[in-house]
Amino acid sequence: MKNWYVVPLLLFWGVIVAVFNPFTLAIHVDEWRFIRTSELFAKSWIPSVETLRTYPELNTPLIFILWGWGVKIFGPHLWVGRIFNITLGFLISVGFVKCQTNSQTPVVQTLLGVLLFPYFIFCSIYMYTDIFAVFLLLISVLFYSRQKHIWAGVFFSLAVFTRQYLIIFAAALVVYQLLLSYSSQSGLKSWANQLWQDRNFYWPYLLPAFTILGWILFLGGMAPKSEIAAQNYESNVLTNYNLVNMLYGMASMGAFCVVLEGVLFPKQIKNLLKITPLSIAAMLLFTVLFVLFAPLKQPVVAAYNTQFTIKNMGALHFAMQAITPFFGKWAPTIEQTAYWFLGLLCCLRFFRYVDMLTLFALFHFVLLTKTFWAWDKYNLPLVLLFWLAVRSQEVFPGKLEMKGFYGKLTTPLFSRL
Repeated sequence: MKNWYVVPLLLFWGVIVAVFNPFTLAIHVDEWRFIRTSELFAKSWIPSVETLRTYPELNTPLIFILWGWGVKIFGPHLWVGRIFNITLGFLISVGFVKCQTNSQTPVVQTLLGVLLFPYFIFCSIYMYTDIFAVFLLLISVLFYSRQKHIWAGVFFSLAVFTRQYLIIFAAALVVYQLLLSYSSQSGLKSWANQLWQDRNFYWPYLLPAFTILGWILFLGGMAPKSEIAAQNYESNVLTNYNLVNMLYGMASMGAFCVVLEGVLFPKQIKNLLKITPLSIAAMLLFTVLFVLFAPLKQPVVAAYNTQFTIKNMGALHFAMQAITPFFGKWAPTIEQTAYWFLGLLCCLRFFRYVDMLTLFALFHFVLLTKTFWAWDKYNLPLVLLFWLAVRSQEVFPGKLEMKGFYGKLTTPLFSRL
């Protein structure tokens, strides 16, 4: 059967609905804010300039506009946004399976990798903005892989109009293509000629940049000024870089991607542990930063943002807090050592070569230094891209030949999807 996967996925998501019941599930943290914002956008089918300039969120408003339509039709109920997100979770699962590839990697294992990331299901059953953002990101990357660059640029723009930070993935994609183009040329002049010949590829990826630029010009900033002031977003605390958030994010990727990949694909463990000069440099840098900024713990957000107080760092932190007490007085040391080890695994896996996945990871981890706090949930876009890469086998050996700390770039990641 060509579409054999639809029925199992319908059954899976049907179980999710039955277990969590979006109609009666207790409200979770940010949901009260999101439903309130959706009600503002429900006042009219097309939001007013005043609403766009004063709505109480830092995220770009596309998801709130869509939720607002749902609220306008069905009323101000949390289940409106939850059903919307569950539907997106199902569609992401279908899209992930349906993408065409020459890879022999079993699709069930890679999809399982996505589903086992705790915040994929979490963001699908609650009224959170993340699942719509990664849905648009997935569509963008799949259009790119099919060389439908205009559509890829359009959906990247929609993604940016949902969550501003997703522009980093479009930027990483363009940087990779620039490096790929440069590596195939003999000098700057020939490279410039090649860039001119390839101009029709690059201009669609300027659309997300124009989207965010237009939004900044419209608001006079990245978000409504009233909300920036309310959350003290421009305080000195947030203008600094919080490297703890990045280090924890890398440890989380080591746990939920690298370790899980070894479990799901045990025959690939030897390949996953392959060391290159670039991965050695990444591990050394991670270790130095870890020594300087450990112990990894949640930043004191309440000192400058009274709207939020979060003590834990997410699923990995919860797991550590459940396991390490058995080690008694050694518990803190064991916990931090585990974070360090998982971070090293992340360096081994994501910084082995200079490929597109490496650039996705690099841009993503740098951005984590600007987040409010450490939270595994922020890794959701990179988790999806990671398992999509495994799905296509483009991150396994044969893509790059290392020369010192640099890579000879070859075929693009996801070229077979």
